Order: sequence, then C-alpha cells, then structure tokens
Amino acid sequence: MADQVKSDAEIADERNEYLNEEHLKGVIQKELDSALGWTGTRLAKSRRENLDYYFGNPRGDERDGRSGVSSRIVFEQVEALLPTLMEIFTSGAEVARFIPRTAEDEEGAQQATDACNYVFQQSNGFMCLYTFFKDALISKNGIVKVFWDTGVEGYHETYEGKTVEEVVLLEQDEDFEFREASAFIDMDGERMEVEDEQLEQLGPEQVEFLRFDIKGIRKPDDGKVRIENVAPENFVVNRDCTGLEDPSCRFAAQRTRATASQLVAWGFDKDIVKTLPTSNSMAATSTDNIIRASQDDGAPLLASNRSDSERTIDVIEAYILIDRDGDGISEWWRCMCAGTYAERLISADPCQGHPFASVTPVPVPHRFYGLGLADVVKDLEVLNTTLWRQYMDSLYLATDPRVIVLSQGQGDSAVPMANLDQLVDATPGGYIEEFAPGAIRNMETQTNAGDMVPAMEMHRTMVSERTGIGPESIGAPSPDSISKHVFGAMVQSSAAAQRLTMYARVFADTGVRRMFQLIYRTLLEHATKEFAIKLRGEWVPVNPGDWATNYDTQVSVGLGHGSRMEKVANLQTIGQVLEKLITGGATSMVTQENIYNTASSLIEALGFKDTSRFITDPATAPPPPPPEPTPAEQAIEAQTEIELMKIEVDRQRVEVDRYKAMVDAKRIELSHEVDIEKLRIEGDRELMEDKPWGIPGPPPPAPPPMPPTPPMPIEPDVDPALAAAIAQEVPGGGA
Repeated sequence: MADQVKSDAEIADERNEYLNEEHLKGVIQKELDSALGWTGTRLAKSRRENLDYYFGNPRGDERDGRSGVSSRIVFEQVEALLPTLMEIFTSGAEVARFIPRTAEDEEGAQQATDACNYVFQQSNGFMCLYTFFKDALISKNGIVKVFWDTGVEGYHETYEGKTVEEVVLLEQDEDFEFREASAFIDMDGERMEVEDEQLEQLGPEQVEFLRFDIKGIRKPDDGKVRIENVAPENFVVNRDCTGLEDPSCRFAAQRTRATASQLVAWGFDKDIVKTLPTSNSMAATSTDNIIRASQDDGAPLLASNRSDSERTIDVIEAYILIDRDGDGISEWWRCMCAGTYAERLISADPCQGHPFASVTPVPVPHRFYGLGLADVVKDLEVLNTTLWRQYMDSLYLATDPRVIVLSQGQGDSAVPMANLDQLVDATPGGYIEEFAPGAIRNMETQTNAGDMVPAMEMHRTMVSERTGIGPESIGAPSPDSISKHVFGAMVQSSAAAQRLTMYARVFADTGVRRMFQLIYRTLLEHATKEFAIKLRGEWVPVNPGDWATNYDTQVSVGLGHGSRMEKVANLQTIGQVLEKLITGGATSMVTQENIYNTASSLIEALGFKDTSRFITDPATAPPPPPPEPTPAEQAIEAQTEIELMKIEVDRQRVEVDRYKAMVDAKRIELSHEVDIEKLRIEGDRELMEDKPWGIPGPPPPAPPPMPPTPPMPIEPDVDPALAAAIAQEVPGGGA
C-alpha cells in the first residue's frame, strides 16, 4: 500500500502540536517523573544517609544508659581528602589551559586561558571548587552551573542639586531608571520649588539657576559570567543518562526557589510573575533540608509568608532536547516552569545546550551517578560505631561498676541492708550506711579493651586501604610506618599518592574541564565587547570575538604536599646541573630560556603563583645596557673621533671654497649685467639727442654673450657659523 501523502492542513496541525505549550509542559513532567534524583527515589534516600553519617547524627538505635558515641569516619575521610584536592587544583597560576589547534590560534588560546582563569577567580572560584568537590565526596555527584547572569537586581540612587545639563546626561544613561524628580530654583541660597507646569514658563535667567533632585534605580544590564553550585538534591537528569556531555543526556533540570523580585530582574514580565503560585511551606521541609538544618537550630527552612515582591516561588529550570519545529531533529530548549511539579510554563527559548557540569570520585561505568567517598566507607563507620559503643560501655562499667547490695528476705518483701538513697548519690566524699558487714560490694567487671582496640585499628586499616587516605597520604606518617623499612614505607606512600592523584585526575577530566569549557562558551556567546582583566599587575584588554570556537581544554592538575616537595628537590637538582654546565664552559647547552623555565617552575612548586614577582622572563625583559669600554678601547674611540672631526673639517673647507667660487662668479655676472644696462641707457640717451622725432634710428649693437654661470646651491651643507665668517671675508658679502 502506497504511503499516504499528508495534506497541508495535517502538517500544520502537527506543527501546532509541536509548538503547543501544554505539549511541552507534559513532556517536561514525564521526564521529571522518571528522572534520577527526583523525590522519593532510592538515590535520594542514599544521599540523605550519607549526610547523616557525615554530620554524625544519631542512628536511631541508641539506648538509655548506654553509650551513644558515633564514629566519624565519613567526616574524617572527606575532610582529610579535601585539602589535598584543593591544593592540587588551586596551587598553580592556572587551573585550566586552552590548547590551540593551529599556529594562528596561539595568541587567541593564550588570551582565552587568561580570561577564563580570571573569570574563575573573580567568581569566588576557590569556594566553588570546594563545594563542588565536597558535594561529590558526600552525595555521589557534585554539580555546578555556569551561565551569563543579567538578572542584577537594581539599587536606589539619589542625586541632589543637578543642573539641566547633568540631568540630560543622566537620561542618556541606559542603566538608570527615573522614579522621582523635583525641580527648584536656587538663587542666593534660597530654594524655591517649581511645579511641573511652571517649567515651560521659566525665562532664560531663571533656567540658569534651575536645579533638580532625582531618585531612581540603577540596573546594570551588561551581565557577567556566574558559577553557581547546585545542591545535589535539587538536580535531576534523565534516568538513562551516562554523562552530561554524552549524547544520552536529553534532560537536565534544577529545582530552586526564587523571589518575585528576582524573576522580574531575570527578565520576566511582572504581570505574569504576579500570577505565579507562592511556594508551599511544606515543600520546603524535604528530608535533605531537615538534615542540613540539623547543624543549625534543628528547624528546617520554611517558605516565608511574604506577599510582596519578596514572596518565594518554586521554579524548575529545565533543559530538554525536543523537536518543536517538526523537522525530525531535536534541539535544546531552556524552559522555565513554576510550581513544584512544573504546573506553569513561564518561558521556552532555544539554547546551545545545558549549563551543568558534574564530578564524581568513583565513576560507575555506563551510569551517570557514581559512588561518593561516604558510600565507600559508611558500612565501616557502622561497624566502628558499634565497636566504640561496646568499648565505651565496658570502660564505663570498669571505672564505675555496678554494686551488689545484701538484703534479707526474697522478692517484694526483701529488705536491703544498706541505705539505697545514699548509694545512688555519687557525691565525692559522701557516705553510705551499711546495716550489716559486707552488705555492699562492687560487681567484678573486666574491660574488653584487649579485644576492641585491635579490632578498631583493623577497621582503620580497612578504611585507609579502601580510600587511599591515611596518615602517610596526607603528610603525617603514623608510628608504624616510621618503623617500617624505608623502601616499604616509600612504596606505601607512593601507592596512597596514586589513589589521590586518581581522584584528582577524574575530577579534572570530567567536571572541571567542562566547567571551563562552559566559561569559555559563555564568554564567546555573550561578551560581545572588549573588556579588561588584570594579569601580573597589568590591565590587559580581552576581546572574545578574536577567539576560535574549537580550542581543546587541558586542566592543570598540580601536586599534593608530599609530591610537591619531591618536585622541589628534583628542580633543585636540575638547577645544580645547569650551574655545573655553565661553569664548565658548556654554555651552548644552556640558554637564558632554560634557566628561566627552571627557576619559574621551582617558584611555582614552592606555592607562589605569580613568578613575575621574583624573576623576569628574558623574552619580555628590556635589552641589557652595553658594557663599559676598557681604557684602550676608550683611547681608540677618542682617536677615531678626532680623525672623523678632521675629515669633517676638511670636507666643510672644500664646501666653503666651492661656495666662495660660486659667490665670486655670481658677483662678476651681476657686475656684467650692470655694465650692459649702463651702455644701453647711454645709447638710448645719445640716440634721443642725435635723431629727430619720429625717425627711428639704427638698432643698438647687441651685447656681448654672457659667460655660463655655475648653479647656485639651495642649501649648502656648511656650518652656519663658518659660512657667516666667510661671508664677512668676501668683499661685498654679508649684510
């Protein structure tokens, strides 16, 4: 059967279906229903357990009169690993570097590297990384969001006594919005209010003294790159996603709570914002929220009861791949929804992709969520807590044992042979009445320290073996490791360092690399005009329009404290080798660039980011001054200058002689012309005397030919003082 051809009306109906907001909202709600990390899933429960173990909250099996101590293995492991990770990523001058793909991209890649690292530092990058990594270690995955923030809420400004010209300039300021203005005339210190209808009636002499008081709101709209940490419980992704950069990622969303004022600042119409539902107070009391609030006053964060511009609204910012134009190819759309379940679609705009980056310390192949450090050791924390409680109970009984009291009779009719009220009073120095000798004696109890202490140490060893985090890995060797063979201790320390390096490399090649790619993409897309950044003490102009769109990204993973000291020692050894080569005469093997690279690497390894404070790159340094000449060289130079002066004097003398000859020739020429003119005048006079009027006489004889005159120089190359002296020596010369 042949395929039926769809009519134009059917195609239009399908297109309207794709563009229908209800259809889009329905797709978002379906994705939320099946998303990983949505409320009530096993993943959410596991994250809440990890938070409980990190905070050391009661487990719920405590008994009155027994030890309720909790082991803090999760807390200890997370806090022991974080300093090393932060030092690895932030100790160098650059967190990430962009690698050019062609020679023409070299300058642009360096500029992109400087700009993105500068933006990262200005966005409180240290704390962003700290929270990024800590969320991953506790809650499986850490999430950050990188976006262009134009939602800067306005702040009030007041101007008093402004002239008309100043008000005109303020009107031209696109970031300033007028709210109130009052006019007055200020003459001789007296203020006279002017109503709006009176302004047009003022004369020129009054306008000169016209002043304005202005109130308004400044709303900068240039925007900036913002890096925001997303709480793991507020992030959801489609269930079959294996990575945020993987094609399997088709849906990613962030749940947040914003005020009405913030939504208006983000660009939403205030009339639409007024119709959005206010946050439900009970929705804020999620289990994750309660656990986080357990370290404050125990009360969960509730939605405010405000009804003004600061009322809170539940917002879901969803990024979804969907085909809305009916061409069969899905595109990324950014959809803003209001309500805890996306009940109201506020906006839908096409975008280049989602702005999220994620890290996990122990990736699980083919899955998005990995394992956090808490997942790895929380079962050992349960065991260690049980051992601690049993040990503490036995220790309490050994130091404060139970008491046996002799009594007469049995059962309810038994009469104790001691004063029980005095017995339960543990006041030091108190007394107890005993009604019969030996009526009170302590129950013999032995501590279980001989069994419990080795068991707890064994669990500590198990924790270190699982995570690679122990005293040796953080630079504090244990007594046992000190007594070991040197080689064995080095092997153990190296193995621990490799585990830490593995965590850092996984973080670098996943979330940190993508975070810098998002910073680069955001600058390239939104920073359309040149701006300046401060690098090495100087302001450098940056124009993202000059960058290419296909730079590779490389994260500069540094070294931990132990490895750093090893690197310092190695660089010092290299410096000693270079010194021996130079002193040994092998200068062709060592260049200024080699020395600079060694010194700058050593300074960076010592923990200083700005090497220009200590040494200067020879490629950018000014050329050194020439060396001072020796006395023999000075004598030769002086003799050479004397000879050159003699040659110059002789040359100028020749020029003077040539100039004198030309002056003499010109004088003879002028004298000859004067004689000819005299003869002509004399002939004309004699002709007038001898001939009658009206009868022409014979023409006067032709003058003798003039000798050729050499050309007169325009500007002879003669010393002016010497020329003036010669002009005075020549007869008729000079003024």
